[in-house]
Amino acid sequence: MKTFKKLLLLNWHYISREVIELEDINFLTGKNASGKSTVIDAMQLLLLGDTSGNYFNKAANDKSRRTLIGYAKGELSDADASFNYLRSGRFTTHLALEVYDDVKRQSFVLGFLMDVEGDDSSDKKFYFMEGTLPEHNFVRDNRALSMEELRGGWKREGIKHTFYGTQTDYRNDFKVKMGHLNDKYFELFKKAVAFKPDVDLKRFITEFICETENQVDITHMQDNIRHYERLKQEAETVATMVEQLEDISSIYKEFLKEQQNEKLYGFLIGKGELEALKEELEGLRLQLKGLEEKIRRDTDHLAALEKEIETSHMEISRKQSQLFEFEPYRIEQDCKARIQEYKAQNEALERDVDKVLQRVKAWSRRWLAVLESEGGTEAMTSEVASDAVAAVATTAEAMPAEDTEALIATLRDALNDIDSRAFGLNLQSLREHAAALKDLKVKGAEVYEAGQRSLEEEIREAETKRNQLNQGIKPFDQPVLKLKDLLETRLSERAGSPVSVDVFCELMEIADERWKNAIEGYLHTQKFNLIVAPEHFEEAIRLYDQHKHSLSLYGVGLVDVGKIMERGPKREAGSLAEEIQTDNKFARIYADYLLGQVMKCEEVTALRKHRIAITASGMLYKNYVAAQMRPDRYEFPYIGRQAVKRQLELFEEKLKGLYNQREALEQKLVPLRAFQKLETLTQDAVEDYGDAHVKQVKLQENMMQIRALQKTLETLDMSAILRLREELEGLEKAQYKRQGRFADLKAGIKRDQETCGVLGAVGIPSAEKLFESRRETFDTTYEASYRAEIGEPRYQQELQRLKRHDRIRDNFDQAYKTAQNRRGEAFTRLVEGRNRFETLHRRDLGVAAEHNEKYDALLETLRETELPSFMEKIDEAIGRAQQEFKDDFISKLKSNIDTVNRQIEALNASLKSIRFGKDHYRFEVKPDDFHRKYYDMIMDDMLMSGFNLFSSDFQSRHKEVLDDLFKKIVDVGETGISAAERAELEKNIEKYTDYRTYLAFDLIVTDENGVKSHLSKMLNKKSGGETQTPFFISVLASFHRLYALGDKRREDTMRLIIFDEAFSKMDHERIEESLKLLRDMKFQALISAPTEKIANIAPFADKTLCVLRTKQVTSVREWDKYRLGEG
Repeated sequence: MKTFKKLLLLNWHYISREVIELEDINFLTGKNASGKSTVIDAMQLLLLGDTSGNYFNKAANDKSRRTLIGYAKGELSDADASFNYLRSGRFTTHLALEVYDDVKRQSFVLGFLMDVEGDDSSDKKFYFMEGTLPEHNFVRDNRALSMEELRGGWKREGIKHTFYGTQTDYRNDFKVKMGHLNDKYFELFKKAVAFKPDVDLKRFITEFICETENQVDITHMQDNIRHYERLKQEAETVATMVEQLEDISSIYKEFLKEQQNEKLYGFLIGKGELEALKEELEGLRLQLKGLEEKIRRDTDHLAALEKEIETSHMEISRKQSQLFEFEPYRIEQDCKARIQEYKAQNEALERDVDKVLQRVKAWSRRWLAVLESEGGTEAMTSEVASDAVAAVATTAEAMPAEDTEALIATLRDALNDIDSRAFGLNLQSLREHAAALKDLKVKGAEVYEAGQRSLEEEIREAETKRNQLNQGIKPFDQPVLKLKDLLETRLSERAGSPVSVDVFCELMEIADERWKNAIEGYLHTQKFNLIVAPEHFEEAIRLYDQHKHSLSLYGVGLVDVGKIMERGPKREAGSLAEEIQTDNKFARIYADYLLGQVMKCEEVTALRKHRIAITASGMLYKNYVAAQMRPDRYEFPYIGRQAVKRQLELFEEKLKGLYNQREALEQKLVPLRAFQKLETLTQDAVEDYGDAHVKQVKLQENMMQIRALQKTLETLDMSAILRLREELEGLEKAQYKRQGRFADLKAGIKRDQETCGVLGAVGIPSAEKLFESRRETFDTTYEASYRAEIGEPRYQQELQRLKRHDRIRDNFDQAYKTAQNRRGEAFTRLVEGRNRFETLHRRDLGVAAEHNEKYDALLETLRETELPSFMEKIDEAIGRAQQEFKDDFISKLKSNIDTVNRQIEALNASLKSIRFGKDHYRFEVKPDDFHRKYYDMIMDDMLMSGFNLFSSDFQSRHKEVLDDLFKKIVDVGETGISAAERAELEKNIEKYTDYRTYLAFDLIVTDENGVKSHLSKMLNKKSGGETQTPFFISVLASFHRLYALGDKRREDTMRLIIFDEAFSKMDHERIEESLKLLRDMKFQALISAPTEKIANIAPFADKTLCVLRTKQVTSVREWDKYRLGEG
């Protein structure tokens, strides 16, 4: 048995030098942040051989974990010195454990050295030394010896020691020296230190208790199954190739059939067309002969018709001479010509006159419409117009109403005159009258618009003031507000606190409303004076003077309250000052100064009794002069809280009146603006009107001439003229017909001659050439054997049926096109099929070839040779996959499960004799209900009895489960799966190759009455102490097995176990039982707990160590358990 006797700490955090002696059961206590974890972390460093520090406890007031260099240099907490260090420069940190081997009866030391330089670089080593810790504890001159000094000293003294080159070397030697521990020690020890009950019972038991050697690796099985899948895919690829090649062969046969049909139908069409061309050529020759004969006949007829036309022409000329020499005819023609001339003149005159009259008429109507719509011309009344607007209205409506009425009457007369074409209108006078009126109206509109702009400005100002009042802002002049803001800002800055600058009227109220107007009017602009405390006046007037020009601060009063106070103003009884109410002492003084001598009088007759007096109506007596104050001095009130409300009412009334004025003004502007758009009649229009009058007279004269000529025509004897005209018309009609026949006949001869020329020069030679060309092409396209054996027999058969060559040609045209399309479609499908095949399988056999030899040859090779070879390889791969699954997956999982069952049985055998209080404990392992189907398959003895995965008996029992498991853990898709699917696969492999997946674990507690309870069901129901105890038992059991306690062959193992806060939730009785159990199981233990647990733990510990901290110094002192009762 290995027992730890002493712990040496040199330069470790706040500990400079400390040697702690250890017994079997050691209790380490102290207040929070005193340094308990500092001691435990030092022991873990030596017991785990790990300098990473990831197991160090987190400092109580630290946000980051402690580090090895932080422990060595003594990192100060945030409250001490902002993360500075206790140690600097060069020094050595030294940790060591003295161990006693009671089998060999020898001691040895396990230690750790760390030489730290000033730049935080360090040289660190674990070491082994035979013997015990020396009395000087590796310290000389109050300084820890360095690594080099120790090495040299041990060599000189002949002390056997070892410095380990790596942490791995130290850990490997540590396991041997501590009784040949296995690798699980390091992880188990680290977890035990920070022991906390885990709600995941399975994980807790398997990590602390179970240990299996068989790591399930399914890589080979996956490789074999992937190989099988690849072979299967390749076989499927070959099968697909065979299927595709068979489709290509089938399409090629279809292509050949349609190609033959296309050739036959092409022959029938070509033969029919050739024979039709031959018949067409003969027809052209006959047509030429017929046309030549027709031209000879028509030429003879044309000569005879020409003689008839010449004779008729002579007769018509004779009749025309008789008609032209007849006197009544000549008179008739002359009258008609002159009538036509007068009518042409009248049409032009009528257009000119009408154009002018319509222009004047349109102008007159526009003016009349505006004048009639204008309505009355009364001026705006004072009820709706201010003085300025009323003056505008008077100016704008200066034209007498009777003049407007006269113009309306004139325009109406003008319209009647134009309609009657009387031309009695004095257009020049009308033009001048209208122009004068328009000038007046336009000027009136301009005056009204100017008034409108002035009114809008007045409205805007009133609305602005009303809006300010609605916001609680009194409409003070800008200079008042600017000076007030300036003084408040600057005086407050200089004083370092707010300084008030107030407008006088805002500081007071008027007690009696009757005297409100009198006070407002008397104070006038003085009520806007600014009040500032006397102590700030000089600075205020200096600022006023400094900024008066830049800010335009003109006319604003600044009250010197201090001077007024020096004068001591009096407030006479009955004066206006009595009506002023204010809480501001400065406003009170200023009000008394201004109003204290102004006496109130009910009647004007009482005014002379006083030097200054005033009535409520505003009659002021001052300097021996009586005068009524103007209303504008008090119209808008500023004094008192009701001033804003009253001003709002006044502004609303004013705006109402202004809005009415604006509406009335707009109504007046509507007709005036219409005048602005009216045109003034031009002087050219007046002159055109005069010209139209002259043209109207000329038009009437022409009408008289036309009527006279028409009367002359009525007196003529027209009978002889009509007779001659009828005879002449008959001759002319007959002549016209002869001339038509002559022209038609002559044109027909010309056309026939042209047709003959075309036939002889072009038509017949072209037909002959086409026939010979087609015959040559036909003979070349269809070889003689095909024509004789296939083409001609079929053609003669069709000729007997259809009788004519062109019918054969036309009849098979559609069949030929159909066969051609089908042949093309078949070839397209053939090329597409070949393309798909060659793209998919990366072959180059000639996709556009019209033969199929290479594809047929490949089809035969694949079908007869390659496909059978793949099937044979697939069978071999299946066999290997079955063997791998059985050997590497099923067997190892079964072995692990069997191992765990044996370990649990062995552990239960150890626990059988162990009692915690009155309870016994036993671990239980059984198949997991959720994964029971997998468990049954894995543990099925059939696989171990010669059956394979694909045996019919095994498949009938487990096929569904086997397929599901394969799907979960075997990636048969190679790279064809997504990242998410790959992650899911890896997760499944980790899960289903872990034996724990198929097992359920529990801890059964049996009390003295034999009543059993399962920990898995108690976790969320019982108190912390009740659930903590079983986990504590589990940890002890795992260390019991790890240290081989009770094994006589291995009595040289270490027995140390460290618990940090393990008993935090246990009550006194459970703590006592836990400590008793540690002692009964022969463990050496170090238990850390806060001082609150001293009374529970110290009485049962062999040694109680108290960790004390004073500022930056930590020490460990032994606590006498026999003193507990004293204090």
